[in-house]
Amino acid sequence: MSNDQVTDPEEVAAEDLPDVPAFKDEFTRGFLTSIQETKDGFYPFLSGTGNYEMSLPEDGIVSERSYSIKGDYIETAYVEVEKDEVMIRIRFEYYGSEAYPDLDTSKLALEGSVGEKLDFQKESKENHTVFLSKYREGDSNKKGFAVIAKRENTESLWIRYKIELTEENTPEKEQIFNQESNYFHKWLETVKFTD
Repeated sequence: MSNDQVTDPEEVAAEDLPDVPAFKDEFTRGFLTSIQETKDGFYPFLSGTGNYEMSLPEDGIVSERSYSIKGDYIETAYVEVEKDEVMIRIRFEYYGSEAYPDLDTSKLALEGSVGEKLDFQKESKENHTVFLSKYREGDSNKKGFAVIAKRENTESLWIRYKIELTEENTPEKEQIFNQESNYFHKWLETVKFTD
């Protein structure tokens, strides 16, 4: 792609957009900042607040019905990624400095929403810290939970991640869950605060 070629989805003709669900959905397309992949099968996504970014899977659709935003300090987005063997559901809750709940409150709220104590593992990154819970055991689906907190403790992003098998009794169940769990961890690395 040449340097003078247009990559902004808003400026690209409809027939020149990538032929993937994320660009076919008008609401989702509004969050995508380029038609160039960040890596194979992923496109750059900027939140409505402009305060966090990530790589959105090409099959990801942002639910317009479930989306809400309040100023630049609260945003809730729900993303579905449909694959052959699984449906992945991701819920984001962003809290900026005007609404920032402290880390303990964030973790307690996530625990309260699932009705069990979660064992969060801490991972320090360059500008933020990730608190990631292990997937719940004994569930026909696999669920992951994360709190990403900015180093200065002024912003946080709550993420709930659910992997649902399209065919629950598949013999490859554990293999699929392991593959999708690894996918989640790699994808989580792309989520970053913008400032």
